[in-house]
Amino acid sequence: MDAIVIDPRDDVAVALRDIEGEARVRVGDEIRVVLMASRIPMGHKLAMRDLSAGEFVLKYGSASA
Repeated sequence: MDAIVIDPRDDVAVALRDIEGEARVRVGDEIRVVLMASRIPMGHKLAMRDLSAGEFVLKYGSASA
């Protein structure tokens, strides 16, 4: 597993290691495969859906800009 969604409502996952290309992401009991457009360093977030600039994002179950 390369990343994990902390709260099932979250729009982002947290990278558990440096990721390039394809990532296996745990979402609850499910594993999803997500393609990366660029390298994601360990600890950074990756979007689980298309997001617009300035849109509020749910992470850790809370909204932030």
